[in-house]
Amino acid sequence: MMTGSLPRTTLPILLLLLLLLTAPVRESHAQSSYAPADPAAPFSRIPVFDMSSNHIGVSIVKNIGLSLQRKPEFEPGYFALNVAASMPVHGCYQISDIEYTTEFKDIFLDIEIVRFRALIEDPPSAPQYECDQRAQLPGAEIVLNKDMLKEKGTKHIRFHTDPFIDYYDIDVTDERVRLIPTDAENQGVWRFVPKQIYKINNTLTHWFYPEGTLILSVPDAEKKHDIEGRIMALAESKGLVTLQSIYTDFKSPIVLPHHYYYVDKEKHFTDAPDIAQGALLGSIFVEKTVFGLDADEQVLDEIRVLVRTPGTYE
Repeated sequence: MMTGSLPRTTLPILLLLLLLLTAPVRESHAQSSYAPADPAAPFSRIPVFDMSSNHIGVSIVKNIGLSLQRKPEFEPGYFALNVAASMPVHGCYQISDIEYTTEFKDIFLDIEIVRFRALIEDPPSAPQYECDQRAQLPGAEIVLNKDMLKEKGTKHIRFHTDPFIDYYDIDVTDERVRLIPTDAENQGVWRFVPKQIYKINNTLTHWFYPEGTLILSVPDAEKKHDIEGRIMALAESKGLVTLQSIYTDFKSPIVLPHHYYYVDKEKHFTDAPDIAQGALLGSIFVEKTVFGLDADEQVLDEIRVLVRTPGTYE
């Protein structure tokens, strides 16, 4: 017998159609925007969209690396305090530089690391679509000047990243600047730690070299070769003097053998084109063993001596 009511099987279908018609429409391409939306989000916990796992996650920055750097475009007395995340960030977006603030307060220089941003522009509409997921390392370059630090009477740097504060002593002279952890014994639990660079023994010491400073290297020499005297004779014949004769407290930042610092006072080599990439200074002779069937023989082997200007950490 027919009635005015709908069959029971019809009601769920009508409800489903109603939900589909009233559901908001999701665009496949988002407008250009920055994440995180919350400007107060701390640097150590930053929301990111991970396309590989298709979920909103959190990028944890365990440590922040510190290093002092030289730049060829800097005027004398200037150097860069580089701040960089220790872990790369991956995703379908472009990572900005780290945002920071600086303020001089009495004997302190306060540096606050605020955040870095992920620029999301026309992202894929689904995780299976391709995008450039290259590793990116957020960083910042804080340019400082030795004369300004001495004028301000700066003795310490306080590094802030909510809710952490790490303290470093800063020692500035005419010849060099160095950062020293105020509490070195407990530095293992710090957020701000010295950056580790291959062949460099300390990235938190920066030397203000006299004009014409060069590095002589002998890449073909073996560690056992005692060649410092021969290098000095060659350098002096080219008009070079040792850096240590000018900076008596100088210690080479390079831990690899057969690297020597000299000064080209007459600028015979300093102004040469491509000197930063290296040039041939000359050659020296070292003893070499030639193994034979009847007997071994000691011969002299001619090897190159290269010259270049100091690099970023050198």
